[in-house]
Amino acid sequence: MIPTRLAVNTDKKTILLIDDDKSVYLSLKMVFDSKKFRVVYAESCDAAARKLHRGLICHIIILDIMMPGASGIDCLDKLMEMKIKAPVLVLSALDSYRPCRAAFKKGAADYLAKPFQTEELLDTVNKLLAPRRWRKTGR
Repeated sequence: MIPTRLAVNTDKKTILLIDDDKSVYLSLKMVFDSKKFRVVYAESCDAAARKLHRGLICHIIILDIMMPGASGIDCLDKLMEMKIKAPVLVLSALDSYRPCRAAFKKGAADYLAKPFQTEELLDTVNKLLAPRRWRKTGR
């Protein structure tokens, strides 16, 4: 059976937020709602995988590193196995380069340390959603 797409408003980009802290979802929802984004919340990697298997089309994934059960790094593995094409922005409150490095090795597109400024988050999301421009090498 082909999953049905969750089409809401085609002019809005969909962000899948994977974070065990619902207050993060509520905060980011307020930020992104005013910027023509739709935020879909998943409290765990398994919940996100279920939404994606049901046909959720997302343009970007925002993923917390520290979660009970499967960590964000484990979740990155699962997302890559599912061949998800959306760029993954990793968030972490850890004051260490190690999780950032591990996230990039697993396929993350970018990384922000908590706490971050709203403008920094919006700039990063917009950068990740911008069309890629390929530069030809000339002779």
